[in-house]
Amino acid sequence: MKHIFDLDNTLVYTNQANNDAYNSALRQAGLKPIRGVDRITRETVRRVYRHLTGEQIQKIITNKRTLYCVQKTYVNHRLLRYARKQGVENCFVWTSADCGRAFSVMEHHGLHRYFSDIYFSEKRNIVQELEDLTRHFCLEPQDVVIYEDTDTYIEELRQGGVEVVDVKLRRWRVEEIGAAIEQP
Repeated sequence: MKHIFDLDNTLVYTNQANNDAYNSALRQAGLKPIRGVDRITRETVRRVYRHLTGEQIQKIITNKRTLYCVQKTYVNHRLLRYARKQGVENCFVWTSADCGRAFSVMEHHGLHRYFSDIYFSEKRNIVQELEDLTRHFCLEPQDVVIYEDTDTYIEELRQGGVEVVDVKLRRWRVEEIGAAIEQP
């Protein structure tokens, strides 16, 4: 069995760093911070600030990337312990994060040594992208377990017949993770 871990808010909790960086970029653009959402995304900025042009939003996103502070991220240690028990050859990271930020987070927490590779995709057509990922790594979809926190991805993957462990923003006990993937 191969284990594929989402990065943001599954393997590493990144919401605080992400939201702080976005809100700093918004303030620098003369806009009010966005509050009351779990995770600010470019879509959140578009919805809240409908009057902004694509170029203005891109400038905020670019600025957000420079303001991102990896020191405000923290590892889901229980999930990492479980991954380590599976062996580096059986563990991969799959993320829609910006490549530079993903590598920075992985490096900051020393995670590269626990995962064989990182696969980047937009996660817009999650089932198709899983097919691409399994083809890339020469795997069969029935031979993987996905660890994910995003409800829509979890639902789509499960509808596609993929085994998924729902890893919400909570601390998992290693026994719970094992039990979750052993359930039919």
